[in-house]
Amino acid sequence: MSRSAGKWLAGLSVIFMGFGFPAYLAYLAAVYNLNIWFVGIFTFLSLLGAAGIAVVYLGVSSEWIFGDDDEIGDRHKNVVETLQALVERMDELYESLKDIDDMLKMEE
Repeated sequence: MSRSAGKWLAGLSVIFMGFGFPAYLAYLAAVYNLNIWFVGIFTFLSLLGAAGIAVVYLGVSSEWIFGDDDEIGDRHKNVVETLQALVERMDELYESLKDIDDMLKMEE
């Protein structure tokens, strides 16, 4: 299963268990006079299940917890280097614009 499909599956199951099933139980309780204790217990279990699915999915899919630390370190290093190069380029542009501004002020 692809990572995207796993995200959708986990998201839909959390939505169903966290909202859909409790809403359906509330509907059954209102329309068909279902026992309120039954609705309460199964709603609570459904919310616990939705939270459990979310936690398990985050734990399983997270490379930060179970992944290769070297790969994460390399990614972090690449991002830091890219940002440093961007900051240096922005400093160069700022200095160039400052020089242009000084030249324009001298002409006035």
